[in-house]
Amino acid sequence: MQAQSTAFDRAARGIARSFVPSGGAEPQEDSVDLSASAVALLQAKTGFEANVKTAELEDDMMKSTLSMVV
Repeated sequence: MQAQSTAFDRAARGIARSFVPSGGAEPQEDSVDLSASAVALLQAKTGFEANVKTAELEDDMMKSTLSMVV
């Protein structure tokens, strides 16, 4: 989940930098591929959601196993 969160943050920062000029200057030419950044955001979101579902499934399996033992 940490890797997905980091990837999401990296893509989001890249997009944000393309809209906010550094040092108050005029925005420079577009150095961020917005479509690639949007895909990276969606991949990170999907990966994070998959990891959450996996953790939930693991929790459910552990509860079921413990209920059989106890």
